[in-house]
Amino acid sequence: MPRALPSLALFAAAAAGGAYVAASPAPAAAQMLKQCVTGMKVVDEAGTVGVITSADGAYCNIRLANGASTMRMYFVLRPAAAANQPANAPLRAGEYDCAVSSGYFSHPNVVPMGRFDIRGGSYRFRPFGKVTQGFAPYAIGGDGSLHWGGRMGGLDIPPSVLVRSYKTPQGFNVVYRVKNGTDADTMSCHPV
Repeated sequence: MPRALPSLALFAAAAAGGAYVAASPAPAAAQMLKQCVTGMKVVDEAGTVGVITSADGAYCNIRLANGASTMRMYFVLRPAAAANQPANAPLRAGEYDCAVSSGYFSHPNVVPMGRFDIRGGSYRFRPFGKVTQGFAPYAIGGDGSLHWGGRMGGLDIPPSVLVRSYKTPQGFNVVYRVKNGTDADTMSCHPV
């Protein structure tokens, strides 16, 4: 079942100091990695900190503090020193590149989905570079959840369904299903 878009009351409550925080320009966020840099301390989209030990194509091999190893694509990593933002801190104003990862570790595939424009407490999604709507308001929950006040360029038009949206240390993710009963896909969006 598609989720209901947040009401204007949500945004009014946010402006009045309610449970949700109205979005506004944030300090410049740390630059996303453009490649794996061996020896760099990084944080991933879930807030997990580790050190890059080597690279395998677009994937960085990371040693975690507990000694375990993991792999992450370079574009979901950022320097660890930049991870100290509260969950409900506003999104940085500017453009965000969005993509969906698919495939296997040995054959990664990144599918560009478009760009978000964030301007103060409003957003516009440009799927595949096409402007399909004007700016609409958004709000951020105390847990970092994002609540969009407008359309999502087809990701929310039936049979597609938005599952949830949330902030990450690097930007934000939009989880959606092409149709009910299918696996969810995650579109990751990062500052340009």
